[in-house]
Amino acid sequence: MFIAPFVIGTVIVIALGLYEAFVAKHPLLHPFLFKRVRTFLMMNITSFVGGMLFYGLQAFLPTYLSAIYDGADGIKTGVDGIPFGIGTNVGGVGSAVLLPILGPIIGTRWLLTIGVALQTLFIPLMALPGIDDKPMALAFSFVAAMGRFCIPWKYGLPVFL
Repeated sequence: MFIAPFVIGTVIVIALGLYEAFVAKHPLLHPFLFKRVRTFLMMNITSFVGGMLFYGLQAFLPTYLSAIYDGADGIKTGVDGIPFGIGTNVGGVGSAVLLPILGPIIGTRWLLTIGVALQTLFIPLMALPGIDDKPMALAFSFVAAMGRFCIPWKYGLPVFL
């Protein structure tokens, strides 16, 4: 179940790279990205790791909220997921606004590090709140979602973290 999609995805990514390099007149991926292999590769790895953290939280947050706090009430679970959604939007808009200002000052690498650090710290902290600490859990989900703050627009591509 895992091997076939992985192999197909790998073949498609390699085919995209070859198509972009040798066939496309107006490539989707700028050729400059492939000249800076280390930078482009590190951005993709960081995005992949941060994406695993983020989408893991996004997938399991409703289950977590319903199992610990809300029970079978889907409406309460949805309402309790609002801070996570707001944190994601604040992080995305904040990155678009602040990256042109902060990027030249502290660098994209530090912004990526801050985003991954926020996610790496606050997603595991979601295990800390007890049954009576729902506000703490919602605050942790908000700050973990803010880890999306660091979207590197440096090369013209939004690589979501």
